[in-house]
Amino acid sequence: MADVSERKLIELHGALAGPTVIFVGSLHGNEPAGAQALRRLGALLADREGLRGDVWGFVGNVRALKERRRFLSRDLNRRWNDAVTRAQPSTDDAEALEQQELWGELRAALAQARGPVFLVDLHSTSAPGIPFALTADTLPHRDFAAHFPLPTLLGLEEQVDGVLTEWMSAQGCVTLVVEGGQNEDPATLVNLEAVVWLALVAARVLDEAAVPEAAQAYATLNRARGTLPQFIEVLGRRALSADSAFRMEPGFANIEPVREGQLLAHDKHGEIRASSDGFVLMPLYQRQGDDGFFFGREVSSLSLGLARVSRQLKLDALLPLLPGVEGVGANRLKLGPAAVEAYPPSVFRLFGYRRSVRTGDSFELVRRPAPSSPRRS
Repeated sequence: MADVSERKLIELHGALAGPTVIFVGSLHGNEPAGAQALRRLGALLADREGLRGDVWGFVGNVRALKERRRFLSRDLNRRWNDAVTRAQPSTDDAEALEQQELWGELRAALAQARGPVFLVDLHSTSAPGIPFALTADTLPHRDFAAHFPLPTLLGLEEQVDGVLTEWMSAQGCVTLVVEGGQNEDPATLVNLEAVVWLALVAARVLDEAAVPEAAQAYATLNRARGTLPQFIEVLGRRALSADSAFRMEPGFANIEPVREGQLLAHDKHGEIRASSDGFVLMPLYQRQGDDGFFFGREVSSLSLGLARVSRQLKLDALLPLLPGVEGVGANRLKLGPAAVEAYPPSVFRLFGYRRSVRTGDSFELVRRPAPSSPRRS
């Protein structure tokens, strides 16, 4: 078992009840800046006055971090599902042990929560570029993300199975992933420290007046964002298999505007070009990983506002009344062949339906439920 001091970097409890903020850093071992940021800020936070609620900070993958490898057996950020609570880990599977230990710590933090729970997952990328955030497409998630002056991706988690933030959202948490920059770039550490300060204020664990670092943190991230839009929706993922022979074209940043027809990569079938104008997101420039890149486009302020009003008015209750659309449980719709042809995907994305699963000639659309009270079991 990993030593507790290696796993748990921050544990603070305010005198008054309040929100809980959980930070996880270095869930991938070749991304050291997340753990470094938590180590550096833990001491500064220990003597901070006015703390409400609780603050925790954990290293995600202790064993892989020691070897500076993304993972040792299997990607730790692709295995968070219902099996977490059932499986007995094999001693030959390093990430199974990591997951069991990390989940034990997270479960304990949830059990002690005295208010709403926020989880911030601190990452970095193999490609150069600016810091950015990823969040689920619910109003509480969007509202939390809006406190950070970063380009924020909607819908990426729905493209990837088994990520930690999806699991923790299901436990009742509001979650946010932040990619702070390139793995070994010194600026990445500065960016992730800025995220920690802003998260404490955004969650209301500390008042802004008690965090003089917040103003500089905001300026740092806002300057890094430049002219990129605040919200970008993810429309697709280039999934890889062991024999894909995938090779990304050089020179793409982690968020890069591209034009229709632009050459993006090659695989065993030949050239891969952009199908439309948009953004290439998180291109793969490392040996490990099964995501070649993601593709997205800007979400306008009008679309964001329309989504908010539509959801607040619960207009999604009308969707199963559309011809060919059937409600098949909470947060799930089934579209028959005619409906697939009749309604553009944007109609359903308006209400957060971003995951599509084909079943024969029909599709099931799934969305992330809004977080409720944290589960403490």
